[in-house]
Amino acid sequence: MCWFDSLLNNGIEIPQQLQEFKRRPLIWLVSGPPGTGKTTFVLEMCSRLSAKPQPDTKEPIYSIYYSCESPVTAIKENIKSFGWPCNDRFIKFVDEDKFRNVKKPGDFFDLIDNKEFQLLHESVKPQIVVIDSLNVLGSLAGWDGRTGSDGQRRVGERFDSRGEADSEMGASRTKYTENNVLRMIANAFNGKCWIVILIQNWEHDQDHDPSFAYLADIETRLMVRIRQNYLLNYFRIVKMRFQDHSRGEHLLKIYPGPESTRSLEAIPASGRIGMERKEGGILLMPSIHRHLSALGGVHVAHKATSNIPTRPAGIAVPIQGFAEILPLGKTPSGKSISGIPKHCCTALVGHRGAMKSYVAYATLINHLEIGKRNCGVMLSLRDDVEAAVNTLEQICMHLAIPHGRVRQWMRNSRLDIVYLAPGYLPPEEFMHRVVVSIEGMIHRHRKAVHSAGDKDVDGRNILCVLNGIDHLAARHPLCFEEKMFVPAIISYLTKSLVTSVVIAADDDKTALDESGMLPMAELLIRFKTIPRMDSKIDPVARPITRVFSQRVPAGAPSGGIGYLVRDNSSGAAKFTVSLQSAVLEA
Repeated sequence: MCWFDSLLNNGIEIPQQLQEFKRRPLIWLVSGPPGTGKTTFVLEMCSRLSAKPQPDTKEPIYSIYYSCESPVTAIKENIKSFGWPCNDRFIKFVDEDKFRNVKKPGDFFDLIDNKEFQLLHESVKPQIVVIDSLNVLGSLAGWDGRTGSDGQRRVGERFDSRGEADSEMGASRTKYTENNVLRMIANAFNGKCWIVILIQNWEHDQDHDPSFAYLADIETRLMVRIRQNYLLNYFRIVKMRFQDHSRGEHLLKIYPGPESTRSLEAIPASGRIGMERKEGGILLMPSIHRHLSALGGVHVAHKATSNIPTRPAGIAVPIQGFAEILPLGKTPSGKSISGIPKHCCTALVGHRGAMKSYVAYATLINHLEIGKRNCGVMLSLRDDVEAAVNTLEQICMHLAIPHGRVRQWMRNSRLDIVYLAPGYLPPEEFMHRVVVSIEGMIHRHRKAVHSAGDKDVDGRNILCVLNGIDHLAARHPLCFEEKMFVPAIISYLTKSLVTSVVIAADDDKTALDESGMLPMAELLIRFKTIPRMDSKIDPVARPITRVFSQRVPAGAPSGGIGYLVRDNSSGAAKFTVSLQSAVLEA
């Protein structure tokens, strides 16, 4: 399952006794309203497990799927349509036709005890048994949803080993509670499998849960949430005996398979950005709080023996003189260090059209050009991929870098450009795309360094530019309403030893403050457009931008002030510390 294991710290732990079939199986309840993906979730899990050998046994997981509501042909067509890998040797289906004569719980257990069904369990003992679903089976068998002894309403009634209710009067019958049936299921499969998965339609609310949920060893819920009149599906692990698991609700999406008439382009079910597979099916995207809680463990980037320098380090801004306002300190030998601080967050904030993006993009281009091990990620809320590439190519011309270099970096997997189109994009999906893009770049960076046999003395040379934070409220309202959204992204990048540059206009100062970006920045650079006094005389005069470093990294000397102007002929940016010189340049 895509990202399901990450919520369990690499899978479900099976006790040794259970692996030897010496105790009752674990009962796993999968519940939720109709249409939330319960059957798809379980079916994909069994299908993928049948085709993937486990690390310890070198054998796939064997499953038996009792379908009480769908024919086997329909189930197999469903598997094929999503494009899932499936090994028929390790997954067996029992058709709904087998359950037509089930009228009471005893009939069901008589059915699974007959010779045909026993052969399924004795020839090769399955690890997983699925019953889909309890609702259909319950309607056939006639049990109700009450708990405890409430269902045993007649005096003197008792249950025999099959769950049949006997009355001392000899003629009375009673309905069976789900609690009784759950215990009967556990007894019936005792020593015959590891896990029994029960699928149940259930509308969850705070005051009313499935009557036997407390008896289950594992409980997962699929639910629907309405956010700004937009329906979203979520997945929650309520409990998991014998091991720890991720708390909270995690986004769940179901994507079509490769043969679907709906295009998979630009959705995270295909390609590098989103997940590393081309099949459809369930995609679980951990909550941003899960990512934050994992930062101290899963995303620890280097061990204590790393070669990362303890002294400050900077990434150069390729605009002559700009380094004067970005001092970071000095080396033990007295050499000055300047630039964008490595493995920290830098915020470029100011007026629109004040060349904030130009400075960030030029820094990214120069970073990729001067180091063959350097990598970059561009997360754009404003320009789509083609527009971003064209902008970068223009700046390459200003820096005397050959045309076509940007696309070459992309082909060589040294540059990823991720465009997040406007819409009701949930914060979990936004964060997921960021994490997958960065983790993919980290993996490729590490592989390249190791294959070359050299040491990466500068640590992780990945520069990430996030442009358009000021567009968040208008373009991605669901992300904007999550207060920890921007701080979570910046925290993730910093902890992953990724240098980040975040760009935002400050027209709406309230929205900018609410985004939480400013307190997270180690270096804060302000850009302010200065009105030209001679604009009436020269209406086409180029604007001048006042640039000053408002906040600098701890321990660094205070920043300075300078001015940015555009070159009259080439349009490239020029920097000067003198306003008079800036006026002459403009």
